[in-house]
Amino acid sequence: MDHLITMADEDSVVQLLAIGGGLIIAAIAIIGSMVSRILRKREEEQSRREVAAYVAEGSMTADDAEKILRAGRKNKDRNGTAS
Repeated sequence: MDHLITMADEDSVVQLLAIGGGLIIAAIAIIGSMVSRILRKREEEQSRREVAAYVAEGSMTADDAEKILRAGRKNKDRNGTAS
């Protein structure tokens, strides 16, 4: 009888480990995605600042800056909305 209880306990431990492992993997994936998105946004903002600095110092026209910034956007039309 003790052997049956031990086997049942082992099965539940394995199930808990599987569920816990899945949740940990999901959490890591979500956090990784968030970090990636934050870094991408930070780089985009840094590029916008650099282009603005070029315009401010007169090395680049505002039209050229607009073209550069618009070229960096993926799948967006001229109004900035996703297509």
